[in-house]
Amino acid sequence: MSSWKTTILVFFLLFILQSQSLIHSNVLFNDEKRDFFLVEKFAFKSGGTMKLNITDFIIRGVGANSSASFAILLYITSTGSVERASITKSSLQCGQPRQSDNPKYFLIPIDLDANKGWTRSFMIESRGLYDVGFYNIFFVSCANGKPVSFRLQMELINPGNNHLSAEDIPLPNMYALLSILYVALITVWIFGFIRPHIHTQSGKNVVNNLHYLMTALIVLKCLSLICRAMELHYLSSSGTTHGWNIPYYIFTTLKGIMLFTVILLIGTGWSFVKPFVSDRDKKILILIVPLQIVANIALIIVDEEATSNILWLTWKELFQLIDIICCGAILIPIIWSIRHLKEASETDGKAARNMLKLTLFRQFYLMVVAYVYFTRIIIILMNSSLSYENLWLSTFFTELATVAFFVATAWKFRPGEDNEYFRISMEDQKV
Repeated sequence: MSSWKTTILVFFLLFILQSQSLIHSNVLFNDEKRDFFLVEKFAFKSGGTMKLNITDFIIRGVGANSSASFAILLYITSTGSVERASITKSSLQCGQPRQSDNPKYFLIPIDLDANKGWTRSFMIESRGLYDVGFYNIFFVSCANGKPVSFRLQMELINPGNNHLSAEDIPLPNMYALLSILYVALITVWIFGFIRPHIHTQSGKNVVNNLHYLMTALIVLKCLSLICRAMELHYLSSSGTTHGWNIPYYIFTTLKGIMLFTVILLIGTGWSFVKPFVSDRDKKILILIVPLQIVANIALIIVDEEATSNILWLTWKELFQLIDIICCGAILIPIIWSIRHLKEASETDGKAARNMLKLTLFRQFYLMVVAYVYFTRIIIILMNSSLSYENLWLSTFFTELATVAFFVATAWKFRPGEDNEYFRISMEDQKV
């Protein structure tokens, strides 16, 4: 392994090992100059509780009497999107409490006592349409850009002493059930397709290296779901992950690398149509692996860091950008294979076989495009429109689409002499 690859891998491992110290409920701000920013977003059901505690508040460049020029804004929405245009800092007066029903928000001034401490507790009760939902917690400063430092401690709890945001409450059970489904799929795949075809009745081994990579992919996916279910279970009951976030990030990273690798190798025809990977295909593979590591570092930061982190949005956009680049990159070898087969069908005298290969690659191309389009575009549109209590459905449909994509790919490229894809390949070898 080259030195730069080793450096990236070591950095990634060290990063995830310290990630469990990043806790949203205790956020420290040093010399903060922003005058209006989102600290945290949390969805409450009726009966939830919120406690905000500010300590170690220091204002640089102004006197202590200016402490009333700061406030906490609770902006309540029924969906995950925040319409920043509907409320601006210029429309608020930090020193005056204010309440509005359209849009729904509460402005609470921060009145520091002699010990420079401030605490407020809120009981979230359902008294109207917008009393429950997403509580977007903003910090508002009217100190004309003067830097402030403080520590904000938050206790955000839903009914039943559940520390998960309302849209995440169904997820632990959902991930647990999905992991059971993947165990069943792994069992069927190994004992129904892999083992019986290692040595067929004709004495041929139709299980090749790509089938083992497909097995590794589904196992990594199952392990990531198990770890995610355990992470959210402990997070809901105690507010901490008990270290389950570390194996989750490891298996998720390996799963992401393996997923793009398998799709890319199938697209090149490796191990099915040809026993080698061309140099240009290798370049795409070499590009995807480090990009996936960087993407998962961005994912860890987005998950572990508080929303108030000044670079949080940058890392989120970086993750989405890299994900789109990888999705586009894996389509390139499939397009190359389709183009090559189309040209070969017109020149090499094996038009029937090449046209059948061409049909198979086109079907796989459409499968990949549909999967990417649904999980990267349709799901984003769903997230912006679903109410807080139904937002978990976007995660459910994403996982359901992944199961469908895995099953369809496994069936189309399953080992077996009766598989049309293998019959074509074997006929070519005979010729």
